Amino acid sequence: MENVDKYEDTEAASADNWADLVKHITGYPVPERGKIFDTLRSDHGGKLFRMDIKERSLSLLVKDSGFLQNKGQDYDIWFFDSGKKRSIMQARIVFEGRVKSGDEIIFAGTDSTDVNNVSVREGNEFTDYNKDKFSTIPLAQYMNGPRAALIALLNGNSGDGRFSGLVAKESDTVDLDSFNNAGHSFDYAAKFFKDHAPLLKDWEDRFGRDDASWKGEAAEVFRSLITKIRENYDSYVETFNSTAGTGDQTGTGNTVYSRALS
Repeated sequence: MENVDKYEDTEAASADNWADLVKHITGYPVPERGKIFDTLRSDHGGKLFRMDIKERSLSLLVKDSGFLQNKGQDYDIWFFDSGKKRSIMQARIVFEGRVKSGDEIIFAGTDSTDVNNVSVREGNEFTDYNKDKFSTIPLAQYMNGPRAALIALLNGNSGDGRFSGLVAKESDTVDLDSFNNAGHSFDYAAKFFKDHAPLLKDWEDRFGRDDASWKGEAAEVFRSLITKIRENYDSYVETFNSTAGTGDQTGTGNTVYSRALS
């Protein structure tokens, strides 16, 4: 638990606890939060928007002011320049990163009751009328990539959670089957110790009999070694077969370790 608890002590203002936790449990390379808007920054505005200011005639004020008046552009704001009495200034502000079909803005549907059926987008690259190049891909990778990785982990392997070109490296993926495989290894080891303990006990008894075929100091040293190995085997078997945990439910498996991992 200490590997997870450490994320509770970080300062939210500077740390991205959610991204760090997703990376830790899935291996998915969540993009840095401070860089996801770098490809949505305009030279004619700022992050997530662009703008320009032009001089217009007064006749356009009533006709063209308001929201979505210019083929899907977001806002046209009109104001007077104090030094020019016969003209008016137009500030056009466009929020970047929206999804459009023609002039219509398409909003994501997030009202599904099934997380697997929620509509998400992988982002895209585009160029605006100022010839500025933008991309919503890093933002989509940050917002929706963790969901893909967590769903893949829930289904068994976080490496299957590829999203918009990002996926956990093979060395960082979490495969839930590996827990079962590790548990089976403990079961196999416990079976080995349990099956060979009687053989060692038989050898120990034979070398201790009065009619043993091998006697003397060397035989006693060898018998002591067998006794020690047999005692270790008995201890391993007892440890492996301990009761798993104290909760209401235990996993499957033949040893305490395999039950804990299953």
